[in-house]
Parts: sequence; structure tokens; C-alpha cells
Amino acid sequence: MSYKKTIQYFTSNPKYIFLADGFGALISAFLLSSILFKLEKIFGIPGQMLFILTIPPIGFAIYDLGCFLFFKKNYSLKLNIIASGNLAYCLLSLTLAFYYFNPITFWGWIYLLFEILIVSIVAIIELQISKKINRNG
Repeated sequence: MSYKKTIQYFTSNPKYIFLADGFGALISAFLLSSILFKLEKIFGIPGQMLFILTIPPIGFAIYDLGCFLFFKKNYSLKLNIIASGNLAYCLLSLTLAFYYFNPITFWGWIYLLFEILIVSIVAIIELQISKKINRNG
């Protein structure tokens, strides 16, 4: 699905962006709390940092599921909230990465930068969908 078609689909079906975001948050929480934790020697990301970074995605998944299941309007505001949370998570990830700079290996940096890139792109898409929803009424 092209970028434009993705925006069109989620603008027409805004509640499904919460399902997609929540699924992504669960994947992130799983990777951080299990895979990266078990492979600390390869990624070099300290357990304390992984614990801190696991909490927001769990909260995002709960928020997203609630929006998907229980809300039928004001999607624009809810999208702005989750997009802001995603961008704040990216900033937290980057801040912690520099705080724990030394133990993080090349592969840890690759993972963190890739996750920040993906979450940032998702947040930008959410903001664009929110803007289109506002324009369309």
C-alpha cells in the first residue's frame, strides 16, 4: 500500500490507526522486555534502560485499544495525543541512548535508531491523518 493510499485509508477509517499503533507498541514492548533484555551482550542496552523504555509502549497499547474499542468521535484529538506520546517516546529513547552511550554496542544503536525512525514516521502519519480529519469535518 502506497503512502498516499495509507493516509487515505486511515483518514476514512480513523479508528484502525489505533489498532495499528497499538500493535506496534506491543511489538516494541515485547522486543525491549524480552529479546533485547536476553541479548544485552549483543546490543549493550542496559536492563534499566530497557525497563524504562518498555513502560511507555505498554501505556500506548492500552490507550490505543481503548480508543479503538470505546470511542466513535474526536479521533483527531486522540490521534494528536498518541502522536505526541510517540514523539516524546522517541526523545526519551534518544536521551537515554546518549545517557547510556558507552555500553550500547553498534547493534544496539542500529536497533534504537531504527525504532526511533519507525515511531517518528508513525507519529507523522498520525498527525497528517488528524489534520485531514479536521479539514473533512
